[in-house]
Amino acid sequence: ANADDPDYYSINLSSERVRLALHIIEGIQGGQELGALLGYRLERGLHDSHLQLDQYIYPLRKKFPLRANRLTDTALEEDDFDAIEQIAANNVVDGLWLIEHQRKPNVNYPWGVGGLPAEGTAEAEAIQSEVEKLKDINDAVADLSLAESVHQVVKGNYDRAAGTLNAFSKG
Repeated sequence: ANADDPDYYSINLSSERVRLALHIIEGIQGGQELGALLGYRLERGLHDSHLQLDQYIYPLRKKFPLRANRLTDTALEEDDFDAIEQIAANNVVDGLWLIEHQRKPNVNYPWGVGGLPAEGTAEAEAIQSEVEKLKDINDAVADLSLAESVHQVVKGNYDRAAGTLNAFSKG
């Protein structure tokens, strides 16, 4: 935390954030990746926008594609890439990758993506608003997982607390 961002380490467990986090966690339990689930929400937000932002989904998909085999501890060899391509969803934005990319220093809208509207336009502000919603959902998942692990530690279930944090850290 600092003077510019005093709530940096705060935990917000409001009912709306918990509901959104639980929805994402259910998707993870169902076998989806966090990046894909965030990407689905981004694309739905762009689609449902009153500004009709569907034309900006493809450039975002092209810049931030969802790819399997990015975790180094579970990465497959080059010979197995055909199987990866069959599993990987190539028709959704990797929302987690977009969030991580935007956190880099000196990375501003349009994040190096051709085909997005110019900065300062209503369309650009709407896209950035949807990305901010993704950041909030990702933060809600982190807050909920931290609260769950603290709850388990207080109950004396250290293994369960460690398992919870480990599961969320690996997506």
